[in-house]
Amino acid sequence: MLGFIFPELENWRCIPSFYFYNSQKGKFLVQIHRYLQKFRNRHMAQALLAELKRRERVFAVCGRSHVVSQIPLLLANMKEGKWRVK
Repeated sequence: MLGFIFPELENWRCIPSFYFYNSQKGKFLVQIHRYLQKFRNRHMAQALLAELKRRERVFAVCGRSHVVSQIPLLLANMKEGKWRVK
């Protein structure tokens, strides 16, 4: 299937990373990438909030694009729960 979509690729296992960001080159890959990014952000935020609700201390390490996406959800839920942020 990928050979049909990307005939210029000799090996489908070697898709260049820019295909995931270039909307002209790999539109469906860009859509998949964006969906997975949203899914990971939602999952990470839910996991952090679940621990906060149990009054656990949390420390998370993730990429900056995830942090920016999660901040509004985390802050909105923290205000409701009256949790402290250090």
